[in-house]
Amino acid sequence: MKTNSPYPLFSQLPSLSNLVSLEIESICGENIPEFELPNLKKLIFGSCPNTNWLKNFAQLDTIEYTITDRCTKDKLLAWPETLKYLKIIYQDHRDCSLIQNSLVNLSLLIDLEIYQKTPDGPFPRGETWEQIITTSIPPLKNFKFYFQFICHDRNLNELKQIVTSFSTPFYVLENNWFIRCDVSAYYEMPIHDYKYGTYNTNMRHVILYTIPVSSEVFTVFKTFSKTKISDWSRNYIDHPSINIHTNMKTLIFKSSSTPDPMFDRSSIINVIINTSFDAQPWLHMLTKLRHITIGDGTVLSLEDFTILLDNAPHLSSLTGKKSALKLLTDNWTDICICHRLSRKIRSLTFTSDRNSSQNFDKNELERILPIFSSQCQHLSLGVHSHKNIIDFILRKMCHLISLHVHSQRDNCPPITIEWLEQQNTRFNRTNCIITNVRRDYYFWLG
Repeated sequence: MKTNSPYPLFSQLPSLSNLVSLEIESICGENIPEFELPNLKKLIFGSCPNTNWLKNFAQLDTIEYTITDRCTKDKLLAWPETLKYLKIIYQDHRDCSLIQNSLVNLSLLIDLEIYQKTPDGPFPRGETWEQIITTSIPPLKNFKFYFQFICHDRNLNELKQIVTSFSTPFYVLENNWFIRCDVSAYYEMPIHDYKYGTYNTNMRHVILYTIPVSSEVFTVFKTFSKTKISDWSRNYIDHPSINIHTNMKTLIFKSSSTPDPMFDRSSIINVIINTSFDAQPWLHMLTKLRHITIGDGTVLSLEDFTILLDNAPHLSSLTGKKSALKLLTDNWTDICICHRLSRKIRSLTFTSDRNSSQNFDKNELERILPIFSSQCQHLSLGVHSHKNIIDFILRKMCHLISLHVHSQRDNCPPITIEWLEQQNTRFNRTNCIITNVRRDYYFWLG
């Protein structure tokens, strides 16, 4: 083992010789020391696009990999030749070619899943993936993907050809792989058109994906000319052999839309709203909802918010800007809504994007904290100054397990355990851990 490894935990892994499954959040592929886990079968991890260190794990048969950053100059994706299941999540379109080049010699691969997190890059090509599969991974049984990209109106005919390229006999008849292509009615913001050097508002968000949807996150938007694009491919026809159950856990609403029948058997636990939202048509699939994010652009009436709260028995987490949540509670005066929030919400996050208008002062907190004090265990918010605020929060929120406070001003006394022990709270060095990153303070409370 290298003694200068930035990941000291790796030095302890060889002692876990019977370990069969390992999950690592985020690492740098260039700094992985050599180690052996002879019985490891499944690995879930995120890293920069360098996985060359994996080639020696000949016993691995399952990998779930997320490209998390680009800290390395040596971009090389490599996999054990024994792999049977490979799932890759990426964001930068430049990584797609790396992924394609890495799939050679995977002669045992049965399941391949490719997911793109954000719309970016050129159109995917069905003939390219067909050639890779037929020449490098012929035993592949399941190919699932979720590609996102931007399309100018002038390129819609080319988009039709792309859909057709994923609808050849190789996909539909030989392998029973079916696709859908959703094209937004409009894009959320002007996009820079590099080809013409201008900003365009007529650039459309396109999602090309296999059905049933296997991605856990799905973006919902009003589609463009749906009846027209339904003729592009027979894949749009409901095929009797397709199991419509999906793995979707998160729905992101970009524009107002009605539910697609394929959502009916989904277990949605997370909803992110960035548009006008009519709750009633979606209620039947939100019965397991746990988390709501009120994003920028949300238009949600008090009535719809109440309906949503009443029909989500498992809801426990709420995220949004102070201004948005003030609107949804009629400036914290709607007794019915505030009562529902008081009973349900155990995790509350006020986002600010470092906008001072979204921060709180003590007077505002005196109105808000009593609403959430009975159940809330996790709280995150921004304040103008942490002076006389943090101790006030800790006294009022008696069920807190964790607290995150971003302080706009840094000319206040430093927050330390010594400082905390001087405040009139029940916390001290035996039941509280405090860390800070610049003006962000994190409390773990026992």
